[in-house]
Amino acid sequence: MPMRWMWLSALALGAGCAPGASLYFATDTSALYRRLEISAAAAQGPVPLLLRGNPFPDVAPDRLAAATRAAMTAAPALYPVRLVSGDPGPRMVDHRFIVAFGEPLVGFDSLCADPDAPFTAPQPVAATAAFCIGPRMVSTARGRMLDTVRAPEDPAFTAFLVGLTQALLPPVNPRLPRCGLVWGMC
Repeated sequence: MPMRWMWLSALALGAGCAPGASLYFATDTSALYRRLEISAAAAQGPVPLLLRGNPFPDVAPDRLAAATRAAMTAAPALYPVRLVSGDPGPRMVDHRFIVAFGEPLVGFDSLCADPDAPFTAPQPVAATAAFCIGPRMVSTARGRMLDTVRAPEDPAFTAFLVGLTQALLPPVNPRLPRCGLVWGMC
């Protein structure tokens, strides 16, 4: 068997071991989104992460926040950002991430302007994520798990949040066609 086929077979077998299946959709970036904005947010210190809703009603909010921070930080797209749930201290620019579990009762594009909007959070887990500068949306993404999970430490939940973060922070802004790897990092 040629080496390439052995590698593809191993890859196919490994894919069957992936925790949980998820769908990501309704991703959007504003003209404000640039990959450099992630580094600019990190340069100011820890970036706030606001959580809305709780898909695990019997789990304390602090435990959900810790699991969400850990999962999102594991996504390569978020490097070098360090997330915090509390007050990050003084910041020159109000960068923040919002993850709202469940179905929004308001349009998800207004999540940055109204982060306290009510959400219902049934299982399987659904979430809307937003990267914001003040009340302005920089990027958004929605996702839904296809399987039910029991706790925020479940590997399927972690994989879902890593994927949601990757969808939220694409490598280039599709709205800015000249702002890609060929034109430099903008």
